Amino acid sequence: MIDQDNLNKTATLADMTIIVEQIRVLEHKLDQLFKVLESKHQREKIFGDWITENQAVELTNLSKSTFLILRKEGKLTSSSISGKANFYRLSQIKELLEENEKNR
Repeated sequence: MIDQDNLNKTATLADMTIIVEQIRVLEHKLDQLFKVLESKHQREKIFGDWITENQAVELTNLSKSTFLILRKEGKLTSSSISGKANFYRLSQIKELLEENEKNR
């Protein structure tokens, strides 16, 4: 005959083992998330209000060519390092959005 107490203890031990493993996986994911957030925070401290053109495109859902037009029209300014990448001030993009909202 099967000893019910032993069966329950075995099931409980197996459940605990699974839970411990899940906690370890969760801890690992939290560590990775913390590293990503720390890296982002460090970049923000260094670059402040500046965002890359790719970030601006992703944030606004506008194309790079639209940003070029906005620069040529003098509506946005940009900066670059060795002409390799354009950077925009997030505050200037927000101001442009607010101006367009007021004009409608």
